[in-house]
Amino acid sequence: QITQRDFSPGGDPLSDLLGPDVYTRQVLIDLSKAPMVDSSGIGWLIASHKRFKEHGGRVVVHSYQPLVANTLKLLKMDKVLTLAGTLREAETLVRETTP
Repeated sequence: QITQRDFSPGGDPLSDLLGPDVYTRQVLIDLSKAPMVDSSGIGWLIASHKRFKEHGGRVVVHSYQPLVANTLKLLKMDKVLTLAGTLREAETLVRETTP
């Protein structure tokens, strides 16, 4: 799950996992094992997307379960985030935009 209790105040799970230069890279976030995403999770995805954009990187969110897909659709997150239904689609998106 991606919920408020999964985030420590001031923490940055992407930077902790992938290093301080993470936002300059191309990153795929696999949500296939996330049964739900609450409002703080959506906020984190939006903030992460913004950081990637500011630092020249890119994030693609992919392989979300039906409940997560419905949440993303309801909130019109496809207007803000780069979304892909599958890993293959995410990889294609990254390849098409990499110089």
